[in-house]
Formats: sequence, structure tokens, C-alpha cells
Amino acid sequence: MQILQKIQIEKIENILGYNFIDKSILIKAFTHSTFANEHGIDSNEKLEFLGDSVLGFVVSTMLYDRDLNDEEVLTVARSKIVENENLQTKVDELGLIEFLIYGKCFDKKKDLKERVKAGLFEAIVGAVYLDGGLENVKKFVVMIFDKKEVRKAIFSKGIK
Repeated sequence: MQILQKIQIEKIENILGYNFIDKSILIKAFTHSTFANEHGIDSNEKLEFLGDSVLGFVVSTMLYDRDLNDEEVLTVARSKIVENENLQTKVDELGLIEFLIYGKCFDKKKDLKERVKAGLFEAIVGAVYLDGGLENVKKFVVMIFDKKEVRKAIFSKGIK
């Protein structure tokens, strides 16, 4: 059975800038449903579900704190930051996909769909939230989405 080794967990924690109290939550975040189904364990899907909402909330709070008063600008900026393509890019930039635990029926090189990367990112957010609470998620999100990127989302083309 494929599982993350201690050294891999340490690498992931270094990349994320967060040390998990409960390493099993981190491992679950990286467990794709193909592996989970083959071994009768939980996948990262519930963490992905939770992380999607937590990420939206944290990004909304970041934007709200910028003291903008245009709901349309805030909404468009949030959607640009949390869109799947952006999350996929973050997973690629951080090199996190190499730690994905997947099943035999999932050929990582040929069949890796981009949405799996976005789901992985959301699962990580959910895992950090469950393990460390909202303040640690905020720190993580701020680290990942720097001020320049947030500013770009706010002032991108198509926003009035």
C-alpha cells in the first residue's frame, strides 16, 4: 500500500509552511479516491469539499479587508483567485502533485486531470483548517496568494 513516508511529510510541511499536529489529516488530503477505493479508506473528497468553502471565505475576507466598496469587483476578484486554473498553477508551482497518493487505475502521467490538482489544493486548505484552525489557514492563504496576485485579480481586465 502506497503511503507518504516521514521524509515526504516533512517536505510537504516545509512547502506549505505549516506543521500538522495530526499527520493523518495531511495524508488524507493527498489520498485520491482511486487509491482510497482500492484500499477501503477515506479519500480527500470531504476535505476538498470543506477546503473549497474555507478558501472562498478566507479570500473573501482578504478582499473585504482591502476596503473596497464595489461588490462586483470583490466578487470577480475572488472568483479569479479561487478558480480551478489558478489553484492548479499553485499546485504546480509548489510541486505538490508528486506527493499525490493514487490508485493503480490512475496513471499519473497520462490521465492526470487538471481538476485533480485544484481538488488537491482545496483538500490541503481543508486539512490545514481542521488541524490548525482558521488563523493558520489565513496565514497559509496569504503566503500562497501574495499581495501582487490579489491586486492583479482586483484590477484585471473586465472589471469596471
